[in-house]
Amino acid sequence: MRVVPLQSSGVRGHDNANVDFVRESFDSEAFGIEIGRIRAAYATSAAGYRLLFKSVLQRARAEHFQQVLRRTRLENLEEVWALEATGFEMMDVVVTFARSVAPAAALPVWPDLRVEEATDETFEVIAHERAAAFFVGIMEDRPAGYVTCVLHDHTGEGEIELVGTLPEFRGRRVATRIIERALPWFAERCRVVTVRTQATNIAAANLYERVGFTLRCTEATFRANVATALRAQP
Repeated sequence: MRVVPLQSSGVRGHDNANVDFVRESFDSEAFGIEIGRIRAAYATSAAGYRLLFKSVLQRARAEHFQQVLRRTRLENLEEVWALEATGFEMMDVVVTFARSVAPAAALPVWPDLRVEEATDETFEVIAHERAAAFFVGIMEDRPAGYVTCVLHDHTGEGEIELVGTLPEFRGRRVATRIIERALPWFAERCRVVTVRTQATNIAAANLYERVGFTLRCTEATFRANVATALRAQP
């Protein structure tokens, strides 16, 4: 479901406010409940945001959504205040890193690690239609780690969504090198790549900085249980 735009004509001076609301397919299927996400929202004041979020919650209830998610930058205090005022609760805080990419003259190679794109079967099982590419690092003839690559049509940017290393291969720069191999793949398709992690995950932040990413923004994810949030509305 998409709601775009929801005009806030009921609030004087906020006629340009709008919101983009979509079904969160992966989470809905994973948790067995209907979950929606506010993908974008714009208003000129906290009052305008409150009207938008209240409208989304009402529409979500009519469409049988149980939860609504919203991730926003922490510096947007008017939106943060409006989310809290309409029954959303903070779930976590994440930091987003970004870096530019350009086509490489040659792909990186290492004597002890082979990085290759996953087979269709492995890709389907692990990426579950969320990624455009899935790179696996092979060490000692065994999978040692992986990176999933996503392309966002609405921003024109790429994103490293998942990064993992098997416990027995940690400390051997597996994730670093798989990312270095994935970056040329991105460079053929976009000019900027982002990666996100929890604000408390210092090890991940250090990893991304080592491969050239710099901090772009800090965001918080909010969640509203639709029925509970609407009951609390004045």
